[in-house]
Amino acid sequence: MANIFFISSKTDLWGNTSITLCNLNDLGYGSKSYSGSVFYRKYIGLDAAKRFAVFGEAALNVGGSESLYKNDGQATTTNVFESSISLTPGVCVFIIDNVNFNVAFDIFKLYMKDAKQTGANQGSRFSAGVDYRLNLMSISLGIGVTI
Repeated sequence: MANIFFISSKTDLWGNTSITLCNLNDLGYGSKSYSGSVFYRKYIGLDAAKRFAVFGEAALNVGGSESLYKNDGQATTTNVFESSISLTPGVCVFIIDNVNFNVAFDIFKLYMKDAKQTGANQGSRFSAGVDYRLNLMSISLGIGVTI
C-alpha cells in the first residue's frame, strides 16, 4: 500500500509560516454513541374547546459514547457516560385533535458526565451540576402528535 501524506501550511499575523507533514495512513478515528430518554408530560387545558393548554414535563436522559483515536501506531480510547434529569414547563396549541404546536422552557436540570480515557493518553474527568434558571437560549419549539 502506498503512503498517503498531507501537507498543510499556515501563516500567522506576524508572517511566521509553519508547514506540517502528516502520514495519513497512521491516523484513524472512530466513534459510536447511544442515548435514550423517558419522559412524563401532564397537560392542563385553558379553554372549553381544549385547543390551548399548559404542560409540565419531567425527563430522564441517559447516553454515552466510545471513541478511538489512532496516531503513529498509538491508540487512545475515550468512554463517556452522561445522564440528566430535567423539568420543563410549556404551552401548546392543538391545531387538530391529535396534532399540537408547543413551546417549552428548560427551568431545572440536574446533569452528570463521566469521561475516562485509556491507552496512549490516560485520564478521567467527572463533572456534575444543576441549572435552575430560565435561559432564553433553551427555548424549544416542537410539533407533537398524540396517538
